Amino acid sequence: MFTLLLLAYCALLAAASPTHRLSHRHDIKERSTPNGSFRIYAYGPNITGLPIFYANSIAYIGHHAPSNISDNAAANLTFSMNSTSLYISPTTTKNWTLTSQMFIVPESDILSPVGFTSVWTTQTQPKNSVSTGFVFYGNQLSWESSDGTLLANFWAEPTTKKDLYILNWNNNNTAESGMSPVLLEYSEPTYITH
Repeated sequence: MFTLLLLAYCALLAAASPTHRLSHRHDIKERSTPNGSFRIYAYGPNITGLPIFYANSIAYIGHHAPSNISDNAAANLTFSMNSTSLYISPTTTKNWTLTSQMFIVPESDILSPVGFTSVWTTQTQPKNSVSTGFVFYGNQLSWESSDGTLLANFWAEPTTKKDLYILNWNNNNTAESGMSPVLLEYSEPTYITH
């Protein structure tokens, strides 16, 4: 009986793994896109529902910005969905353009931070970055490639600060030293208190 339970548990973990390439969108039941504004949280090894926030044009996972980033260059975010683009707004007053979008660089052999377009007019998007193609299946954020394959190649890169990570897009989805795969979801973490 224990062996059967262990096999079922391993199959469940493999199916939920962010390193798993999802099949074409018609094979998966689509859940409706979140309405209004929402937060996005990361889940993975030792990362249990930490929020995504903005700091110096890139996405971080955690509660607080690195000490070398000024308060004006960091913000907690809410997201909203328009078609297949994720728009961001700060949860506190910032002097930003409110049309900023999240982007990734889906090129082979490229590992790059997830970023945000034009928060300030001096910021430019990297070459070959995309800010469209994002979809939610269940609570999980994925990106749909031009051939219809759903990818969730988000990886957390630790910083020198505890519980603070840079959110990366790993196009090859191969293990990188010190990094962990993460799922991005719009569901808030649930904490059990005693």
